[in-house]
Parts: sequence; structure tokens; C-alpha cells
Amino acid sequence: MSGTLRFASRREDVPADLGPEVVVVVLDPAWTGPLESATPAPGPRVLASRDLVGAVTRQRDLFAETTDRLDAWARDARIAGRMTLDGISFWYMRRIGHWWWLHVRLLWTDVVDRLVSEHQPAAIELPADVDQGLRDAAELVAARDRIELRVAGPSSASVSSDDEPDDGRSVAPAPPSRAGLGAFVDRVRAVVARRELARRRRVIEQRLADLRREPGRLLVLVDPASNQRVDMPEGPIVGNPFLEPVIRALSGTALEPIRFELGSALG
Repeated sequence: MSGTLRFASRREDVPADLGPEVVVVVLDPAWTGPLESATPAPGPRVLASRDLVGAVTRQRDLFAETTDRLDAWARDARIAGRMTLDGISFWYMRRIGHWWWLHVRLLWTDVVDRLVSEHQPAAIELPADVDQGLRDAAELVAARDRIELRVAGPSSASVSSDDEPDDGRSVAPAPPSRAGLGAFVDRVRAVVARRELARRRRVIEQRLADLRREPGRLLVLVDPASNQRVDMPEGPIVGNPFLEPVIRALSGTALEPIRFELGSALG
């Protein structure tokens, strides 16, 4: 392996004095790479991330793959049940965030893997403002292929395949072992999470007790994540397309609805 694979936020961030042993990937999605030429221009080879991402998405249906992988994990981990409180699972509210997290990392891991396979770099360089998904992917591929990984900026880190820093370089500490400090931190977090869950349960129980003192009224559980534009006779509103017309129709009656928004702050 030789040379460097460098990621740059913008084309303007690429120094003009780089040699041909450097391959640069411009992360700005609006930048279009130069056309291939029979006579390569002097300096580094500069690639557009848009082209690299397009090559991956033309060969893989990452939307379906992300869904299949996440749902398989959720099923095996029984996460919906683990996140159930009083018969309501909060997993389905949080699922989309985890879906995007996995989708981004599947995409970038494929991009970085293809670049490393083609160019065989001895080092990978990332900008200081690199997206965390790309950084995670680069760390994964670098660790697998024992490639040095460097992150630019005041807090830059240079991590070799053996986790041994070069002399004179500022190196970020290696993550703690799961058997040591990491496991202790996990236990502390678990204790804090249980206490927070107990506090939230007390708040919910108090609110439900208050609602019981409203005899005859209808309790409506509303998920703000499902809100969208709804055209009503009095004009457009933003709300749940299934529940909002019913809520408004019952307003002022003996069943005057009480809204209970899932995901509301309970503090």
C-alpha cells in the first residue's frame, strides 16, 4: 500500500501542491468532478463524492437493505418489547432515527471500501468537520485493513493499525475496553436510565390520575410524528389525518377530547 486517500469538505480545500500519490474525494455534493482524460493532469486525482455515492446506489437498494437489517436486529433484540411502557412501545417513534443512522453507515462503508480496494492507500485523511457516519465507516475499514487514519484540525488524531502513534503527533486515546471502563460506564448509564424511567412513569401515572377526574371525556393519544397537512372545511390545518377530524367533530360535546401527545416532554 502507498499514497493517501484524502477527503475534503470542498474543492477549495484541496492544496494545489499535492502529488499524484494522493487521491482526493470532495464531499461537497454540488461539486462535479472533471471528465476523464487520456492524459492525466498533474497533481492529485480528485473525485466527486456524488459520483461515488451514485455508483453504490445503482448497485444496491440501500433503502430496502437498511430496513431488512434494522428490522431483523429489532426482532432478534426484541427491542419493541424492551421499549414498552404501560402497553405502549416507543420503539416505533425512535425507529426512523436508527434507520437513518444505519443507512448512512452502510452507504459510506461501501464507498470507503471501494476506494481502498481500488487505490490501496497507506493512510486515510478526514477533515475536522467530517460527518460522523463517514468517520465511523473510515475507522471500520482502516482497522480492518490496518491503514493509518488521520483527522485534521486542532484535535486531530492519527491512529495506526497497531494503535501506536507516530512520535510528536497528538493522538486521541483509544476507546476503553468493554471489559474495563466501558463496562463500568454502561452499568452507570443503566442505573441512570432506570431512575429516569421510574421518574417518567411517576409523571405519567400522575397525569393519568388527573385525567381520571375528567369523567366521560375521551382520551386521544396523538403522535406528533404523524402530523401532516389536513384540508378541513374551515381551512388547512396541521395534524393527524385520521384523528384530527374526529377530535374536532367531538369538540364541545360530552366527549370533549383530551389530547395526550406521545413523545411530549415529561419533565
